[in-house]
Amino acid sequence: MNKYIKRIAPVAALLLTMSVTSCVGDLDVTPIDPNLQTEINPDHLLNKCYANFGLAGNGGPDGDCDIDGLDGGTTGFVRQLFNSNDLTTDEAICNWTQDEGITEFNFNNYGASHPMLKGFYYRLYFGVTICNQYLTNFGDLDKQKSAEVRFIRALDYYYLMDAFGNIPFTEAVSAQAAPQYSRKQIYDYIEKELLAIEPDLMPAKAKTSADPNYGRVDKAAAWLLLSRLYLNAEVYTGTPQWQKAADYAKKVIDSPYKLYKGETKNGWTAYQQLFMGDNGENGSSVEAIFPILQDGKTTASYGTSVFLINACYDKTASVNKNGKIGGNLYDNANCWCSRSQEPH
Repeated sequence: MNKYIKRIAPVAALLLTMSVTSCVGDLDVTPIDPNLQTEINPDHLLNKCYANFGLAGNGGPDGDCDIDGLDGGTTGFVRQLFNSNDLTTDEAICNWTQDEGITEFNFNNYGASHPMLKGFYYRLYFGVTICNQYLTNFGDLDKQKSAEVRFIRALDYYYLMDAFGNIPFTEAVSAQAAPQYSRKQIYDYIEKELLAIEPDLMPAKAKTSADPNYGRVDKAAAWLLLSRLYLNAEVYTGTPQWQKAADYAKKVIDSPYKLYKGETKNGWTAYQQLFMGDNGENGSSVEAIFPILQDGKTTASYGTSVFLINACYDKTASVNKNGKIGGNLYDNANCWCSRSQEPH
């Protein structure tokens, strides 16, 4: 019996090897779907690095979310930045109990399993991953675009450091576990990155939506992030950097970006015009150093400006320029069944 097994085993192994090779070869075919893109397009990937701040995924507000297991609204960058920073203070309270986690924010009773904090955390790390992929594949293609992506990655890491303290750090797309960095290590990395990329970013320039570079990072964005980094340096590292914070803030103040002080238009003040759908054309974009672009159609989202409008309202507030209650803002917010209030 043993002699028989020794003779048949090599034959069986050979047949198994041949069948596996045949199967693998059969799968090595070119896709026949003309709409399927198999090559990475650098401009598409660059766009995705930016879009991560405004979109849930590639399929609308909820569908095809980039973060598995969570809906688009839960992972929205602006939405969770607001929730985690404002609802956890005395500045705002949200009474909407339809979303799991709101009550926990209001009363500072949350942990690592909190769904919205998970959404915020994974949204930021998804952004880091997309930026890493761009720089791995196309880092040498265009110096300015690579500098923009490095800024976006530094911004993602800034929010991760600010919100979560010690965090995993990586500059590569890898299946290996990323090493844990202290808050000071992340601080040092962000500072070094921003100083390194500043010369390669486009000059600071206030833009309108007619500008092909509208919405893209320039030097003023790097200066502003450096100023914010230095402003809280004592918290992050134990060493204050007040003078550096003031120096980079002055760079922004002296740049072409200014507070918008335009004339009242159709009854709306200059401040109100900042929040209009045409704020890329009405002159108020002179204030927008790094806007997250939205148009409600191609960039529909439940996690950006529509959230800030629909989740924060008071039914007794006047939202029409004639002083009467009602209008689109009130009606939309009422449909969301949400109530939020801020003390005056």
